[in-house]
Amino acid sequence: MVLDAILTVVVAFAIVVSGSYIGAKMALNTVFGRDFDPTEMDPSASSESEPRDADE
Repeated sequence: MVLDAILTVVVAFAIVVSGSYIGAKMALNTVFGRDFDPTEMDPSASSESEPRDADE
């Protein structure tokens, strides 16, 4: 009975975490207008994503 309760909490937590991850990824895709992967965040990519300042 205790194991069932623990398993239920773990599964519910996993669903919430995956749901928030998917929601955040969808929001970032909307903002950046491209497929954005939070696991590939690095400082060099952020500097390359702003070429407009160089064009001005």
